[in-house]
Amino acid sequence: QALKQSQDVALTGHVVDAAVDEPRARVRVEEIVAGVPYVRTWFYWKYDDGWRHVPPDYTFWGDERTLERPGLTVRYRAFDEPFAPALADAAAGWWAQGCALIGCDGLPPLTIEIVPDEALDAGWSVNDQWVLQIPSPYVRAVRADSPFDPAQQVTVARLLAGRLVDAAHGGELLEKGSDAAYLRDAASEWLLGRWLGADTGARLLNSYAGQYGEAAVVQAVRALAPDSTISLLADMAAEPLPSLEVDWSDFLQARLALEDSRIASGDQAGVLALYDPADMTAQGLALARLAETTLPEPPRVLGAAPAVDAEGVPILRTQVQRGSAVDEAVFRLTGGTWKRAS
Repeated sequence: QALKQSQDVALTGHVVDAAVDEPRARVRVEEIVAGVPYVRTWFYWKYDDGWRHVPPDYTFWGDERTLERPGLTVRYRAFDEPFAPALADAAAGWWAQGCALIGCDGLPPLTIEIVPDEALDAGWSVNDQWVLQIPSPYVRAVRADSPFDPAQQVTVARLLAGRLVDAAHGGELLEKGSDAAYLRDAASEWLLGRWLGADTGARLLNSYAGQYGEAAVVQAVRALAPDSTISLLADMAAEPLPSLEVDWSDFLQARLALEDSRIASGDQAGVLALYDPADMTAQGLALARLAETTLPEPPRVLGAAPAVDAEGVPILRTQVQRGSAVDEAVFRLTGGTWKRAS
């Protein structure tokens, strides 16, 4: 009822397909939303007085099947037959591109399982880190002409990219909020963007690859360690960090968002760690921001220009938009990374 009130919906009653295994039955019924055909799965049980619509019975999903593609195997049930080949072809293509770029020598075989479970979030199996489990699209309403919808494509591709990046650097645990964790996530988003031909916001690594080559990105990923700082990019390019011709916007935006998160949680040590430790004025600003009761609007970095301060230390002058206001934030090079100075 809510859907019909908010959108142009036609419940046609057309049964796309049906399967009966008395006393149970399963059908795909058509819904047309804003002119686009969707299918929704309904289940029935045959009582003494006839068939009744009942809650989902995911044991009634067909026999087990397997698809083999170069580099991976897809396991699914018969009811997912319209979806499995599209998933297998796309995933195999992404994986092949990633392996050609980063390398997959010595990696275990990859398996993707399509699971009829509406409560399942796509992710890696707790029993095998090389088994990716994703929910069947038919546990919800799904487009009849493209069950592997764009949102699910992004989810699957992002998980595969992250697994490949982790394998390249050895999968060591990276501390949340560290430069190393940022580089890991940025590399995954960079790879995702290459696969999907889309802007995933990886501005630093996109600009870095454009200036120094994709091989430099791959070298940085392979050299990534828990104690790595952003200067790893300078090491791979054989240039001083301030001389890198890159777009620092997403790195600095991530740092500002991390600061907001740590302020919200009252993490004083974590906030202070984001500021230049040798600058008492900057440390005082950090403490003042910790004391503020209202968090500002989420940050959006509009750009960052390299410069030097009065002592000749490299800095980045950054334009930060929060809501309708635009202010400057200065980051100073210290300890092999950019620390906030204002």
